[in-house]
Amino acid sequence: MNLVQSDRSVPFIRASVRRVADAWGLDALIVDDAELVASELVTNAVRHVPCPEIGFTATYAEKLLLIQVHDGSVDPPVLRHGSTGSAESGRGLVLVRALTLDWGWMPHGDGTKSTWALIYVPTTDAPCTGSNCRNGADGPPSAASRDEHARPSAPREHL
Repeated sequence: MNLVQSDRSVPFIRASVRRVADAWGLDALIVDDAELVASELVTNAVRHVPCPEIGFTATYAEKLLLIQVHDGSVDPPVLRHGSTGSAESGRGLVLVRALTLDWGWMPHGDGTKSTWALIYVPTTDAPCTGSNCRNGADGPPSAASRDEHARPSAPREHL
């Protein structure tokens, strides 16, 4: 999905992610995390990349929810470690890191990049309880946990 680069894109993405994740039948905690991660990645693209539009996709397959934001810059996203507790900005990627199995970015040959995040989705017979939703208590695929090119195969649906 392509979006005009605007502050209005963020609430639109939040609502879109919630609608699709609910349709996939994902646990409420996972849906909340996906909504927040998507909005933080889109917010970064809106605030830090001067381009007319950004791209967004969400795919779900094999216990992994992949969120990607495509923008018009090859500059890497900056994870700010020193944000103070009272700061009103600069903590987006810290939140993304805390809520996901892994995240990263990849430049493309056309002068653009994608920033991505993987959220582990436990099976329905191992319900989410607190941190196991985020840490993969029922065993996330080991290759996906640190491979920046890991992608779910055969997505069920995407935005």
